[in-house]
Amino acid sequence: MIETESLYKKYYNELYSFSASLCCSEDEAEDLVQDTFLKLHLAKEKGDIIENTRSWLFTVLYNAFLSTRKRSLKLGEIRESISYFSEKSTDPLMELELLEKKLLIRKEMQFLKENDRQILILYSEGLDYLEIAERMNIGRNYVGSYISRARNRLIKRLKRKYNELF
Repeated sequence: MIETESLYKKYYNELYSFSASLCCSEDEAEDLVQDTFLKLHLAKEKGDIIENTRSWLFTVLYNAFLSTRKRSLKLGEIRESISYFSEKSTDPLMELELLEKKLLIRKEMQFLKENDRQILILYSEGLDYLEIAERMNIGRNYVGSYISRARNRLIKRLKRKYNELF
């Protein structure tokens, strides 16, 4: 327990900064850090040997973030579907087609490289170029071209599979 506490004091700030660069809220960032240290404590209790603690912590945190992101994307699709059917529409056929396109886009985004998917998600969430650059640890000047390339790769996939819709 003492060892976990000293590791907590040693790595907390660094892990929190990394987590905050990935997450949209301070609460989510804090939850990821706390879960990561809990996993460390449980691994130590089981007797797992962790050779590079810092690397292990960052890997566990990042994997937890990815799992959380995947779950929230699935929940987002469900919420979007529910809100679509609960709202009145002037042209139901057009609205249904739009919903279908959104779901296909989300489905195809799963097959993009992680960086492409991440930059498109951050951009679609309304983050500006500076915020995207900070979260992805890239230069601000590159954000626009990264978004453009990722969008082009997504469009290419969509046209290849669903040419009549896109």
